[in-house]
Amino acid sequence: MRCVIMRTMSLCIICTSLLCLMFHGATEAATFTVTDTIDAGPGSLRDAIFQANSTVPTADTILFNIPYAGVQRIFLSSQLPALTDTAGVFIDGLSQPGASAGKQPPSSANILIEIDGSLAGPAYGLLITSPNNTIQGLSIGKFEQSGVCIRGMPYPTRSNLIYCNFIGTDAVGTDSRQNGWNQLGPWSGVEIVAPSALDYADRNTVWANLISSNWANGVCIGGNCQAYWNLVEGNYIGTEVTGMWSLGNTRCGLVLDDGAHLNTIRSNLISYNGTDGIAILGNSATVPPHYTQNNYVLDNLIGVAQDMATPAPNGMAGVNIGGYSNLFFEGHAVNNSIGPTNTIAHNAWEGIRIGEHWSDTTNADGNHIWRNAIYDNGYLGIDLNVDGVTPNDPGDTVDTGANQELNFPWIIIAYDSAGQTTVVGTVDIDSDPTLAIVEVFKARLDPTGYGEGAVYLGSATPNASGTWMLIVTGLAAGDSLTATTTDASSNTSEFSPCREIEDALARVNGEIEPSGRMLVAGPNPTPGVVSVRYATSTAAHIRLSVYDASGRLVRNLVDVHKPRGEHTVIWDGKDGFGNWPASGIYFIELESAERTRATKIVLIR
Repeated sequence: MRCVIMRTMSLCIICTSLLCLMFHGATEAATFTVTDTIDAGPGSLRDAIFQANSTVPTADTILFNIPYAGVQRIFLSSQLPALTDTAGVFIDGLSQPGASAGKQPPSSANILIEIDGSLAGPAYGLLITSPNNTIQGLSIGKFEQSGVCIRGMPYPTRSNLIYCNFIGTDAVGTDSRQNGWNQLGPWSGVEIVAPSALDYADRNTVWANLISSNWANGVCIGGNCQAYWNLVEGNYIGTEVTGMWSLGNTRCGLVLDDGAHLNTIRSNLISYNGTDGIAILGNSATVPPHYTQNNYVLDNLIGVAQDMATPAPNGMAGVNIGGYSNLFFEGHAVNNSIGPTNTIAHNAWEGIRIGEHWSDTTNADGNHIWRNAIYDNGYLGIDLNVDGVTPNDPGDTVDTGANQELNFPWIIIAYDSAGQTTVVGTVDIDSDPTLAIVEVFKARLDPTGYGEGAVYLGSATPNASGTWMLIVTGLAAGDSLTATTTDASSNTSEFSPCREIEDALARVNGEIEPSGRMLVAGPNPTPGVVSVRYATSTAAHIRLSVYDASGRLVRNLVDVHKPRGEHTVIWDGKDGFGNWPASGIYFIELESAERTRATKIVLIR
């Protein structure tokens, strides 16, 4: 995560420098300098913004050179002028002598300009209604409304950069300066909103800020399906400046709602917030409903501290798709991508919950959860319908809930031999299994037995009968595995029941049993695919056959000479003529020169 932030920071500094050159090269562009902490008049921030707005349409710069030591606090008595110049203005708090962003903001930033809204009445810290503005190096706190509001307009409001600010804290980053404290609206530390369907708030960037201690949310993006292509990257949302201790936003760390789409949430630390780390929800009250969709959440730390080890739980779910805290259950959140490489751990409720609105059975589908580390959350790692474990149904035909209640995969066997682990399983879904993906994880055991996937190990594609196999290294007998299925429509299942990795050869009193010992045959009951695992202590001729309850031969599976070791064969559930036998009791019999062994299988169609 640190590498991603630093690489992106370098790129953004270059872009910001180019913006500055463009600003200063524009016709009649001007630079205004704040030299005093007074609220109005020459040398004030208010006057500098007023003059910058008056030079339309040139791109101006506001610098700070207040001739006093330490943090300079500017107390406002009313709302500052909105930023309205369509050419944009660059407000550079880092220009104050002694201020700096450091190498890895926000933890290394030195902020020396603090804007205090405690006397400003119902006001935003900064209200942006134009494109091309850059705000950096400010502490913005104690405003009754949002700290920064990027409000969409018809022009539209785009390409604004909010960089290396402390929003909701003091200039040191350790004490609360709560924005939104009047609690009369859905305020946030940073708000990107399109007030109507004719307004646009797009292509804005919120990067490398400390956004904590705000009411209600850290960041909120949404409004009338016109908030899109925004980027939130490299921020600390809910912690103090080091990323280790709590200074949480009252409700959610980040919210995508009311039709927000194609936004990217990347490489943020989102922890210690009062309810959900991230909430993604639509609006069921509009006609037609507003779908929040095609958003990307990747490489974030959600519920852990910056050291990636210390628990830093959000108060409810790590990621809540379809709901907001425990207050709204809106659904209408589809085709969002959670992954890859998020760490979602230690949250008080689920790691990821997906809930659907009651109005139909398809308004929280297609949410793709992939290649994350999910562990040690209070409830399930992934919970479809927010009702605990959702059992598989035969054929996966009862699909009325979130992510179509996609059946999870079964891990039939997992065994270790010489440091190599072979995992075999099946999927039973109502779409082409060859277009599905099974992801396998080293499990952090869940009390339900349906494990949380702590370490991503790899993926496999099932064959036409739903059987899949994966070979991985770095595990040992006794480790536990779990898995998810994602179908061709990007629905991802809950985690499967955990399966413990077994030794490759069974031993009794430290010795390998005689050849022909049956080790595993399952799942049992089975919808039609069974993995049979057996071991031989010496080379031997092995015959493995399936019989029905009357003793009639159904199919020969193995009739060959086998070397010493462990072997696996898959019965696809068909008889020797390629037909599907009826449901009932069947016996799988293993014959060798030393013994005959059989196990009973219940086949359920």
